Amino acid sequence: MMLTTKQNLQLIAVFWTLLGVIFFALGLTYWFHLPYLIYLDEWHFLWAFVSIGIGLITGWILDLVAQTVSEQILVKKDINPQINFRQIIGVKPLILLIVLIGLGTMLPLIGFTLPLQGLVDLALGTAFLWSCYRYWFFLFYEINFPES
Repeated sequence: MMLTTKQNLQLIAVFWTLLGVIFFALGLTYWFHLPYLIYLDEWHFLWAFVSIGIGLITGWILDLVAQTVSEQILVKKDINPQINFRQIIGVKPLILLIVLIGLGTMLPLIGFTLPLQGLVDLALGTAFLWSCYRYWFFLFYEINFPES
C-alpha cells in the first residue's frame, strides 16, 4: 500500500505536533508541578520564559528542517511507509529528530532533576510546536498535490 503525498504530509504533521504537545506538557508539569501548583512565583516564570525563548530559537532551526522535509515529500512519489520512516523524511532530519527525542528522554538517566528536565522539555516542546506549522501549511495551502 502506497501513501499519497497528502497522506505523508498528514502523517508527519500529526507526528511533529504530538511530539511538541507531549514535550510541552511534560515541561509544564515538571517545572511548575502543575497538579499542585506549588511553584508559581516570578523566578519560575522567568526561567520558563527563558526556556521558551531557547525553544523558539531551536524551533527556527527545526522550521528550516520542516520546510526541507515538506518540499522533499512534495517531490517524492511512491513512498512506501511499510519500508521505513527514513524514506519519508530523509536521513539528516531523522538523525536530528532522534537526537532531540533522545535528549528529552535520556535526561533522567543522566541525573537531571525533574525541574531541570522540565525546562529542557519546555524548550523542545516549543521548538516542535513552532516548526510543526510548516507541515500544516504545506498540507492545507499546497494546491497541486501530485497524484501517487
